[in-house]
Amino acid sequence: MMIDIDDQAKIRAVVDKSVGDEIKGDDIGYPGYIFKITGGCDRQGFPMKPGVAVNSRVKLLLARGSVGYRKHVGRSGERKRRTVRGAIVATDIVVLNMVVLRSGDEKIPELEKQHERLLIPKRANKVRRLLNLSPTANPIRHMPVHKGGKAKKHFHRVKVQRLMTPVARRRRQLKKVETKRRQEHSAELRRVYQAKVDRLAKLSVQRKSAAEKRRHAANKKALLGKKVAAKK
Repeated sequence: MMIDIDDQAKIRAVVDKSVGDEIKGDDIGYPGYIFKITGGCDRQGFPMKPGVAVNSRVKLLLARGSVGYRKHVGRSGERKRRTVRGAIVATDIVVLNMVVLRSGDEKIPELEKQHERLLIPKRANKVRRLLNLSPTANPIRHMPVHKGGKAKKHFHRVKVQRLMTPVARRRRQLKKVETKRRQEHSAELRRVYQAKVDRLAKLSVQRKSAAEKRRHAANKKALLGKKVAAKK
């Protein structure tokens, strides 16, 4: 829910506050309520980043998924320098996000409205925790069904990740068996290759030794021939 506030007294009540601070509803026209600042942005759309203790824009080296740097942009592990707002509220902040921590004695329907959850978790344990299911219950049967429009009549449930079923256990077991088989095959190939390398190295040593013996024999024979020629 978005509420436009033009009263300067109410605006001054939130100026110089920081992200994470609590604000009394009496200061902004909601008696008995307590709000918490969660974020905001200025007129140009630069978001407020928690932990930056300034009330102006700064350029920071941000990682993917942080405030001011979208997660699906860039490569994994990449960091870029982005402009963000500080965590302190200034007069040029046009949108301020707040959540209700405590309601007042007089309930305000606009603030008490419960919004439906747009996204539901996909982890099996989180789905069980959300729907108050037993640890062994199958969450797929309790997931909401999405129906098609008039043109298409189809039904599908939200996919649940990390759901341990007999099929998943068998798939994991087969994957382990296949991994072990590949490792054993690679070890056998390394063993055969090393044996071949050792055999070739041994043959090379034997050939060098034979060549040395032939050369020594040839030199010895040549020396004997010279001595015989000298005696004649």
